[in-house]
Amino acid sequence: MSGFYPGLWASKTLQQMVNELKTNQRILNTITDYTPLTIGKQVNAYNGPTLTAVDAASMPIADESFTNPTKSYVQIAFDQKYGVPQILSDIENAQSNLDLLSLYTDNAKEGLLDKYDAYIISALIAGLNASNRLLLADTVDDNLSVTDFLTARKTLNAAGAPLKGRTCVVNAEHEADLYEIDSFISRDKISDAVAMKEGIIGRCLGFDVILYSDMPEVSSAGLESGTQNRYVSLFYSKLAYGFGRQKEFGVKSQPAAGAASDYLNIYSVFGGVIQFDTYAVSMRDNNA
Repeated sequence: MSGFYPGLWASKTLQQMVNELKTNQRILNTITDYTPLTIGKQVNAYNGPTLTAVDAASMPIADESFTNPTKSYVQIAFDQKYGVPQILSDIENAQSNLDLLSLYTDNAKEGLLDKYDAYIISALIAGLNASNRLLLADTVDDNLSVTDFLTARKTLNAAGAPLKGRTCVVNAEHEADLYEIDSFISRDKISDAVAMKEGIIGRCLGFDVILYSDMPEVSSAGLESGTQNRYVSLFYSKLAYGFGRQKEFGVKSQPAAGAASDYLNIYSVFGGVIQFDTYAVSMRDNNA
């Protein structure tokens, strides 16, 4: 198609996504992102050092205190390909009009971020250590309580997960229970509204708490298989999961022969993997 510049659409979509992640908390913000190491490589997988936490040590430093990241490798297969298809009445006019260009690339940004978040959540539920799939402490009403936060914190501490970068993702049903927890700090109780990104609804026992309305339900075994009728919430360290995009974004277009319009597809090739399966805990209802 003459006059079509895919790089313009890809760059604008990336700009929209960068701006979104600066101000709004997404699931993507809460895990380890290898994208800066993988973009533009055009390979089928990332196979390289695991990005982990490094501690400061007093000098002189003993040899055994030095961290060698090359001893720990992670492989991320870029096996996920998702596009955001849109129909434009005039693609050339849209890319020359900043408002229209922003509208269509914002749609693409939202669609891709939603897919990333859903993909990461499902991977965490499936990939965490089986012994970390726990039941809520409240066996009668299935309310999420401070006891569950304490259990998750104790579990991650025992696994050696860093204190920094811990997240709790709650479903819509469990969110209401949070306001019965005295130690839960909601945004309206914080004097500085800039203290937390939009999307973080509070903090409790070292966890940034995020509401994820699209949280899937799980089975009695805590998995997305069989009869899925139990609400679940997740507690995890940033190091629990690694994510990466093969390249920032691809863009394809073609005219629709049967209509006075054009087809536009802004797509992403990405993948992810559990890095430390003991750095995540799920809490599900006891009763169906």
